[in-house]
Amino acid sequence: VAVYIDEDLAEPGPYGYDAELITDLMSELGTNDIDVVLLNRAPPLLYHRVLRDGKLLVTRDLAATTTRAGYALSRYFDFIPQLRKQAAARRFANRSRQE
Repeated sequence: VAVYIDEDLAEPGPYGYDAELITDLMSELGTNDIDVVLLNRAPPLLYHRVLRDGKLLVTRDLAATTTRAGYALSRYFDFIPQLRKQAAARRFANRSRQE
């Protein structure tokens, strides 16, 4: 479950808002197999995957959600050159090991 929260309005418990949310979801859904991502703190690649593969269930402000998604995509596209460098370094390392 990925959520974006207004950190000014969220009341964090002693272990943080995400821990409180996980506890509530586990209780309501009757399972411990729950992962929660706070999109406020998500790295660009993870936020992109959430936007690409996830399903929007609830939004209270579609304009704000769209603005955040646009900003997240911009950060992701800015990050692509770094991802390409990392992939090239892995390929080089793998070739070096094979020799």
